[in-house]
Amino acid sequence: MTEIVLENKSLSVNVHEQWNKNRSALKHHILNDDIANFRDWPIIRATMFVHDARWTVYELRDLMTDEQWESRWKPFLKDDVFVKPSSLYPYKRDLATTGNSIHHLYHIYSWEKFTSKKINKMDVIFEVGAGYGNTARIIHNMGFGGKYIIVDLPEFCSLQKLYLKSCNVDIGNIEWYNSVDDVPQKEFDLFISEWSLSEMPENERRKYMTLKSKNFLIAYGAFLELDNGTFFNDLKKSNDSVNWINYENPYIKGSHYMLGNTLEHKS
Repeated sequence: MTEIVLENKSLSVNVHEQWNKNRSALKHHILNDDIANFRDWPIIRATMFVHDARWTVYELRDLMTDEQWESRWKPFLKDDVFVKPSSLYPYKRDLATTGNSIHHLYHIYSWEKFTSKKINKMDVIFEVGAGYGNTARIIHNMGFGGKYIIVDLPEFCSLQKLYLKSCNVDIGNIEWYNSVDDVPQKEFDLFISEWSLSEMPENERRKYMTLKSKNFLIAYGAFLELDNGTFFNDLKKSNDSVNWINYENPYIKGSHYMLGNTLEHKS
């Protein structure tokens, strides 16, 4: 395994301070506000909701022009009716979806195009930092029936459970952990990280390098002053049995995909 040089202590403190503030804000909302309106909460809007971003138009265009649009992508764009309409339907170009669902489905689309695999055919999926659970919801709606493991901060795990249950997702096959150290299983079919690793202090995220997966779906970008480019290059080197592709999202400057596929398992 490639050795990772840890970031300086002051930077680590800054990252922890930022996420401690996020946790405190989310906990306050959960305890005091109507959960049905959670996507209107400022902390959600600021950290995990893309609204009606212009680039989602291009992501939606790619989905719509794909040969599997009608059978593979269109059926899973619709958001579940859990929050009030003003929050559920901020995507003006299609009132049945949100910018978030377009964006999350586009992640899956990008990974499936690279690997020629179906995400719902995986047996064990591991996701670190699952937001409010939207990617997990989409994957389960696509027919996934295996084990789904989530590692996240306690407040976010609580929100994910509430959200997924409200969307009628069977959470019986989902396991939640607050630390990767507590996860008993160390090998997976698919490892998912949508910006979470790139927003985590290196002394925390390097622990994830001990996990083994046949496939990877990673999205990352800049966060504070973390050296994310170096970290993810080292992550690739430490998994040299995986075929990797690392490229910038063509529609979002500074946002990158790092997709991995173990060749001997390719369909």
